[in-house]
Amino acid sequence: DDSQSRSEGPGEGPTKGRRAMSVWAGGGGGTAVYDWETRRSNIPLTEHRGITLPQLEQVMAQISDRCEIEGWKGLVPDGQGNLQERLLTPADVNLYHLNDNFILPSTRPHACSLVELIATHAQPAEWFVSHTWGEPVSKFILCLKQLAADRLLPPTTTFWVCAYANNQHNLTAEIGSHPTNSSFFRALKLARGTVVVLDEGATVFQRIWCVYETYLSLVERGDMLFDAYTTVDEDDEDLEDGPPAVGLTSGLAAVDRKSTQITPTSAAQAKVSREKRFPARLLHAAATFRVEDAQASVEADRVMIMGAIRSPAELSATVASSYGSARLGALLAGDPDSADFQRFLAQLRESKQKQLVALVANWHVPSVPCCERFADALPASLESLHLANVRSAVLPGIRQALLAGALTSLMLSSSLLSAGDMGTLAEGLEAASSRFTDLDLSDNPAIAEAGVRALVPGLRRLTHLRALRLENCSLLAEGAQVVAEAIAPCSALEVLVLNTNQMREAGLHAIARGVPSWPRLRALDLSSNSGTDQGVRAVCAALGSGPTRECIEEVELGGNFLTDEGARAVARGLASVTSLRKLIVYGNKLTDAGAEALAPLVQANPHLQSIYVDANRIANRGAGALVEALGDHADLRTVSMSMNYLGDSAVERLASVLRGKESVVEVDVSRNWLWRRKNTGALLRNALPPTAEVDDSSQAWAQMRLLAFSVLLPATSVTALALCIYRALFFEPPDVHDSVAFALLLVAFGVCAVPVVANTCMLVCKVRNGNMARISKLRASMPQWLFLLVLCVCCIIVPTLAVLIAIVLLSIPPYRTWDGSSASL
Repeated sequence: DDSQSRSEGPGEGPTKGRRAMSVWAGGGGGTAVYDWETRRSNIPLTEHRGITLPQLEQVMAQISDRCEIEGWKGLVPDGQGNLQERLLTPADVNLYHLNDNFILPSTRPHACSLVELIATHAQPAEWFVSHTWGEPVSKFILCLKQLAADRLLPPTTTFWVCAYANNQHNLTAEIGSHPTNSSFFRALKLARGTVVVLDEGATVFQRIWCVYETYLSLVERGDMLFDAYTTVDEDDEDLEDGPPAVGLTSGLAAVDRKSTQITPTSAAQAKVSREKRFPARLLHAAATFRVEDAQASVEADRVMIMGAIRSPAELSATVASSYGSARLGALLAGDPDSADFQRFLAQLRESKQKQLVALVANWHVPSVPCCERFADALPASLESLHLANVRSAVLPGIRQALLAGALTSLMLSSSLLSAGDMGTLAEGLEAASSRFTDLDLSDNPAIAEAGVRALVPGLRRLTHLRALRLENCSLLAEGAQVVAEAIAPCSALEVLVLNTNQMREAGLHAIARGVPSWPRLRALDLSSNSGTDQGVRAVCAALGSGPTRECIEEVELGGNFLTDEGARAVARGLASVTSLRKLIVYGNKLTDAGAEALAPLVQANPHLQSIYVDANRIANRGAGALVEALGDHADLRTVSMSMNYLGDSAVERLASVLRGKESVVEVDVSRNWLWRRKNTGALLRNALPPTAEVDDSSQAWAQMRLLAFSVLLPATSVTALALCIYRALFFEPPDVHDSVAFALLLVAFGVCAVPVVANTCMLVCKVRNGNMARISKLRASMPQWLFLLVLCVCCIIVPTLAVLIAIVLLSIPPYRTWDGSSASL
């Protein structure tokens, strides 16, 4: 930010171009908790002066309370490209106005930064914020809130913002004589991610200090998360409804893969759907970005920074291709000779990108020529490549990238890879750098065992492999054994994902035999493998008896037909484990006894963050045992107990245990037997933080409503059928109309009887098993319109038409009776 200019003396506001946005979206009102006169801390290192979102909301509260009352004035656009001075509203206030009217006056008595008036201790930078001072503070906060929501960041996350972190009374000391001596440089080196906040004019691409921050993030470090956020104009008709801010994230954000049952493909689709609201004008500004066009308030600063950037052309190409990957899905599905695609390829080829994510939505169909040219343009500097929904035509280009030696992480999910393609990939992996750490081939069911065998030579060379994901690759027991043997030398393995295959008991035993070879394993996902109690017992015994017992954090065993005996085996096998952070056993056959068996394991792991026991047969007693075990878990984030037999008392107990736990972000008790749902749901919501998501939709009332609805048409059918039989027996012989009507009524009754029987079984017998999770997953994959159409046709339209036609036929006189005579009705 140009507020860094070392030529600006104490008390002088920065002189960057101004651009205000409309409508204040609200950052909190009322009286702030700080007196803004007392210095609460002395933080000598500027890079340790981050600010949290709650603290930013207190700043926004001051703007809301004081702006109009104190008559703040400042320059704002007049709508015709000119600036005019006038009284400000909270919607107008940007950092220039805030610095002059609030930051400098509040900090002048202590000659300190604003953060030192708020924070009680050092708050090291976790996210560096690159922005200009011209956007309204309210919209700036909206962008950071959306980032926190997308990445599921806790309220304690710190953002380094120069206006609040730098001592505005001594900028010369903060900036230093060279960019590498500045507080900005030190904060960037400390942070784990950079977020660019774009105003509607994309001013960050025009300011040299912002360009330098991007250079440090993308080129110098390269290992940082790099996200870009902006607010959305509510009046823009081209954009769909959604949150007030939208962002482009490096790879998948936590919100994209929030569900336990989400696949890499569906997570990629969620990311594309989330990012498609990003304004096209800002993407165009990034595509045409040139470092040479950036300006500074002081020419000496521009010359100094241009000298620090080793290759402006490479930086221009890197920025353009980084933002351009958001449109890559449409480009790959378009004309391979289009000007936009050719420009993107040229920029990608010249760039120094170290990370590239191209997640193509499944409604795009990438063409083979586009995939080939895209893969051929991959830069030699590339270290991490994540692709989804592309074609196997990218493999030759990826092989060359592997041969170049820089690539260390590769994801090729849902890319129509077959067993025959694995030989090409294996050649590249054999020649890959010894630093290669991450391989993801999920959602490629055509790989199967033959493909895994072809991949073995490459896997054996990856001695530093830390993560292997082969989800939904049609692996059987033999395939599991091949994988386990191939990665046995990978002693650094930390993550192994093999869910949604058909490894069965023999496959789980093969994985169990391989566990001792991976002493650093912290995440093992064997969900939906048609396993058994015996197979799971072997896996858990291996995890709890070797060195993994000290590091295993995530165990996922959902959809494996576990019974209560299997739950006891899990608890016994992991009895010595105290490092668990996630436990997933959804879609099994656990009852109260199984839940009670797991309770001691839950209690013995105080850092547990997530527990999923959905789609089992757990009732109040078992749920109560699990809830009591969660009492002392301060880091708890997610509790999911949907599709069980929980009653109101169990959920009320859950609410009392979770009360006051600020870390909780999601609780799911939907599709249980909650008869006082409104009271119970309100109790649960009141116990949790306002930002926590609660799903308490009741299975009891849903089943009763469906049963009542499905009884109406069968009752009507039976009544009409009885009248038809009564007429035939006591009034006159049946004719052809009666015969047709009788058949139609039987059809109507038969169609309507299905939901009656199903709902009766659900209510009376409570028939549940592990397959319910698969049925629910199948239902969730259907488009809403298709589900409603099938429901209407089968349960409403067909029986209704049948009944109406039968009534009409019964209402007209018969034209022929069985004895050949005629009679009126």
